[in-house]
Amino acid sequence: MIGHVWTVDQGTHNTVTCEFYDREAHHQYFFTDPYLYDKACLSILFGSEVDVDDYATLFASSIGKGGSMLYYRPHEIEGVSRADWRVEMPSGEDITCIFPLRIQIDEPSH
Repeated sequence: MIGHVWTVDQGTHNTVTCEFYDREAHHQYFFTDPYLYDKACLSILFGSEVDVDDYATLFASSIGKGGSMLYYRPHEIEGVSRADWRVEMPSGEDITCIFPLRIQIDEPSH
């Protein structure tokens, strides 16, 4: 385990906190969550070719007004600036689980 995520219901929104066991490597953060995320996955992928994009947290919400919401938030690493992103699934689509996976697509050889 690398840490944990928890939420506090504030009525109209949640507050989300991400905390890491190795506080020197990763900084704790929190944010206001208007999407009411009900799934989270802390990720640090290990391997010989780990890059900075392998350090992130994924969040997902169940169906709300539209489809489910997926949110990618990079871990805060000193000296590194990366953007988070969010995508709404099509209406009626429900995210039931999340798992971080890096996929490498190689160019076909001719």
